[in-house]
Amino acid sequence: MDNENVLEPVRELADGSPQNEEIPPFTFLGTGYTGTAELVSALERNWQEGKAQLFSGALTDWYHSWDPDTARKCRAAQEEGARESGSEDVIYRKLLCQLDPQRRSFAWRGLVFESLPALGKELLGRLWDRDGSLSAYCLSIPENRLLSHFAAFTGDEALARSAALVEGSYELERDNGTDLQMTLYLMAYTLSGQKILLLDGERFSSVTELADYMRGMVAESYERFRGLCRRLADDGDGLDPQLEAWFIALGRQDELDRWRQSLNG
Repeated sequence: MDNENVLEPVRELADGSPQNEEIPPFTFLGTGYTGTAELVSALERNWQEGKAQLFSGALTDWYHSWDPDTARKCRAAQEEGARESGSEDVIYRKLLCQLDPQRRSFAWRGLVFESLPALGKELLGRLWDRDGSLSAYCLSIPENRLLSHFAAFTGDEALARSAALVEGSYELERDNGTDLQMTLYLMAYTLSGQKILLLDGERFSSVTELADYMRGMVAESYERFRGLCRRLADDGDGLDPQLEAWFIALGRQDELDRWRQSLNG
């Protein structure tokens, strides 16, 4: 790894006096840190530079001077990175979780979200706007099983269930060569907690509301109704990915087959 910009820990001021009698400051991108929480925030925001600090041994050396247990975690991450080439981002993220276990922000490859629900809400908004700029980033999360790791690390059973859905969907769509839109919508809904379906500019919060809307459309224009059905279901019994993910988010998986039949009927 390129260590050209690695900054070594600063242990004393220019006059030789200690900056802090207990914890020597760690200088990262021109700022000195003596608290782990503040340092982790900087390491999250400056992903590439932070990885250089870890894999060069600078973090290990700093923690060794005052926190040997954390230094051992950094050393283990360094050694894992040496063994597992190409996994540096995952190893680095896992270490950041260990450094500040109470942190609930979600950081990955330079983007930091206040929380996983904030990430899900942002993704859902972009999907509704047909903005794919966040899609590759979000798909790399189930690809690397980051949700499963975070759920296990935090003991969050609800997140573990969401992780199983999202990561299972990712593996199925990847293996089938589909466009992964179902995975993206499922990720957006399960992480955000949102229960809104956006369809034809209308927002629906329940299956009953959607059914009433479609019944009204039949009375107004059967051709328009059939056009909507063709958009929501294909000839192979596949549903629109947003619709299917919405049903799952509502806990109505048992109704999916009935809706497939009704839309193709």
